[in-house]
Amino acid sequence: MKKEEHVLAKWLSGEVSDQQLKDQVGDDPVESYRVILNELESLAAPERDQKRKDEFFKLLDQPKKAPQKSKILVLRPFAVAASLLLLMGLIVGLQKTTYTSTNSLQMVVLPDESRVTLEPNSSFSYNKVLYAFRRTLDLKGNAFFEVEKGSDFRVQSELGSVEVLGTSFRVFDRKGIFNVQCFSGTVRVQTDNRQEVITKGQEFGNRLENTRTHELNNHIDAIEHFDNVPLKTVLAELSAIFSIDIQFDASNPLFEEGFSGTINSDDLDLSLNIVMRPFELNYEKTQESIIVLPN
Repeated sequence: MKKEEHVLAKWLSGEVSDQQLKDQVGDDPVESYRVILNELESLAAPERDQKRKDEFFKLLDQPKKAPQKSKILVLRPFAVAASLLLLMGLIVGLQKTTYTSTNSLQMVVLPDESRVTLEPNSSFSYNKVLYAFRRTLDLKGNAFFEVEKGSDFRVQSELGSVEVLGTSFRVFDRKGIFNVQCFSGTVRVQTDNRQEVITKGQEFGNRLENTRTHELNNHIDAIEHFDNVPLKTVLAELSAIFSIDIQFDASNPLFEEGFSGTINSDDLDLSLNIVMRPFELNYEKTQESIIVLPN
């Protein structure tokens, strides 16, 4: 019994593949545990309501076909393990942890000593129970990651995902743009229609045909540097960095044109002048917002 439980524990941590587990216990149990594990992860999502949970547990209560005698001794320890997984599912929703940065950088140290530096108006969440088995985070916005070596580390966002073993990288996910810059190690980036592996000094972008090199020294440089980024996205990023509303006519095709340059994240007026000068734009300041004037 202990041997089978040991194999299951290694499968949960990602050290044993589905096929290796099937060789030990057969196809049927593995499929059942895969369904249970996927359901546990889905129950952690805040958008899943009670009706979704009720349907899942109702499915588990449906009568099963009696297993063959030869499989009874093999299935018994895994039935105990499956019950433990279901028990974990009851508390999984309480273990969902979210960090949000409003108008400044915020560093978060994860249980394995990996570090996440959130940029302004960005957030990430992860499940403390499942993190011990699978290092997976959900990101909204932009962040810099310094990952300790260990099992696969995965960052999921609306536009793509990033997988690493031990490295440092920055993810930019805002206004339809998804960029990943690698500062050390190796990073695997995946979107709906592309998959690339990038190394130190390389950058992936969902609007770039191929990966390209970057000369950024750290994530602070990355926050301040833009390379052919649509003006409307740059203004949205300035809005996030300085926590101020910037108003402009988004229907104007001028704001789709690319901006390349480096801003000063400590000086709003200087940054606005740097960004708007190439487009011959002016602006007005109020107490609560910046209004970009048509040229």
